[in-house]
Order: sequence, then C-alpha cells, then structure tokens
Amino acid sequence: MRVQRCLTHIKRNISSLITTNPKTIPHKILLVLAKRLVVIRNVQEADMWVNLLQYFHNQWGHWLSERTYRTQTPPENIPKWVRANQKWWYTHQNARQAYNLLSIQVRQGTLFTFLDPTLNVRTTTPITSNTNLLEGGANAQIKALICNYRGLCEEHMRRTVQWWCYTRSENSKPPSQLITTKHLKPEPKPKEPEIGPRKWDNAIGLDRADYHPDIAIWKGWAR
Repeated sequence: MRVQRCLTHIKRNISSLITTNPKTIPHKILLVLAKRLVVIRNVQEADMWVNLLQYFHNQWGHWLSERTYRTQTPPENIPKWVRANQKWWYTHQNARQAYNLLSIQVRQGTLFTFLDPTLNVRTTTPITSNTNLLEGGANAQIKALICNYRGLCEEHMRRTVQWWCYTRSENSKPPSQLITTKHLKPEPKPKEPEIGPRKWDNAIGLDRADYHPDIAIWKGWAR
C-alpha cells in the first residue's frame, strides 16, 4: 500500500517545532525547506529538495548531534521535559525533531507519492499532496454535525458519525432495508448482577462478596 503524507500538515509540524520566526541559521533553513516542500509539483523539484535536505545534514549534522549533560548544567537550566534519571539530552532537540520528521518521511517514501506516474494513470483525478479536500469536505461536515448535537454522549456521538458516513457512502441501502426481525422484537437485555447491599431482606447474605460487618441489615422492631 502506498501512503501520501499531507505536506501541509508536515509544514505546520515543522513550524510548531522551530516557530515561524526562527533566529538561528539551521532553524531558518529548516523552515525554508518546509515552505518549499508544499510547492513541489514535479519529480525534478522533488529531487532537488531531497538534495537540499541532504546538504543540510552534511553541514549541520554534527550540530544536531550535540549533547547537554546534567552534570554540566545548573539545575535551573534543565528543561522541564527532561526525565529525573536522564543524564544527557540533545542540545538542539526541536531542530533535531524537525529534521528527523523530514528525513524519516523521505526514507519511507511518503512525501512524493502523488508524483508517481504509475498511480496517477489509474485515477480519475490527480493525486493531491495534502488533505485539504478531506478536511474541507467530510471532516468539516462531521465537526459541524457534532457541534449541532453537542449534547450526545460518546457512544451516541460515535454512532451518529458512523451513520452519517454510511448514508454518504457508495451503494448505501435505505434505512427501511436495514430493519430486520430482531429490530422489531429485540431480545430482552440480560439482568445485570446486583451491586451493593440489598435494600430489603430478612437476613445477612454472608455469601455476598460486598458484605461488610459495618454495613449489615438489622432485624427486629425499629426503636
């Protein structure tokens, strides 16, 4: 199965890691790479982008691998996300995560699937590099549906979304054809086991697991 990651979401993830107004040169380069990623339209531009990412690693790979050790850092300068037993961490953690986000997707081949000509010839519409049609189409309507019926419990909310998706799926049946005999005469629900002390009784049920001597049934006349 071929996978196409949404390039717009990858760009947003990069921006959240290094901000939209970075100060250091490596952060600025990563932001430029993220911005150029979403405007790639052919294989030649994709190859050039991958070469630029490799050039960035060749130049800043050692910088990304720099470490900070606990013994050399004042306690007030230790990041909050560092674990108590952690002896070292990567100095440029956010930049490293941003680079790894791009490099891992390149190795997995999920960035430029939309440029594969063997896949596009089998589709009626060109493969897109983002999920804008999905977000603005189905997802937006599902969010509006849940917003309009915000009082639903989680189980009813899930069933509402499933029914909405089914009615808009291909070859969906009308509701009248989905009704069966068990829907007209449903079987009675099994009786749930009694939980807690009995409200009325004439003895103490010693066989009950929830029996406690401080919560017992009194016998005799009320005084």
